[in-house]
Amino acid sequence: MLIVFYFFRFKIFSIIINAKRNQIYSLNKNDSSSWISPDSNGKVTFSGLSPYTDYTVYTRIKATGKSPASEISAGTTIKTYNMFENIRNSTTTFIYDNKPHTVTVSTDVEDVEILYSDSLNGTYSTRPPEFSTVGGHDIFYSLKKDRYYSCYGKITMNIEKDVYNGEKNV
Repeated sequence: MLIVFYFFRFKIFSIIINAKRNQIYSLNKNDSSSWISPDSNGKVTFSGLSPYTDYTVYTRIKATGKSPASEISAGTTIKTYNMFENIRNSTTTFIYDNKPHTVTVSTDVEDVEILYSDSLNGTYSTRPPEFSTVGGHDIFYSLKKDRYYSCYGKITMNIEKDVYNGEKNV
């Protein structure tokens, strides 16, 4: 079973800005209705964006009862990251044979660093952990590449008893 964090399933891309006091922000300087004020935490969020796309964020000081709004800034360009899709894992169920078994993951993206561990907070390496005892074994993985959101997950590999050859059971 492959488990991936929610933001990968729903493909939510956002830009979150730590806003400056009295400023408003927009991705479209020509649309007066698109200007956003900071929330109560001082942040401005643009969500529902596309992956690996350039966005220009504009800002200005908003108008008050005493002064008009400032000129619009030249803008700052931000590119959203790509995300890993089509993450696949190899066979996850084996029959006990006293030999080590493992599970690997792959993706259609080239030049990805794939690391594995036998525990969530353990040491990760390019070699997946191997198991040879009957039972369920968790293998944690991470996929990393420049300009991509990192992806983390867990696969449970099962080694089942050999019911046809009882003397091999452990």
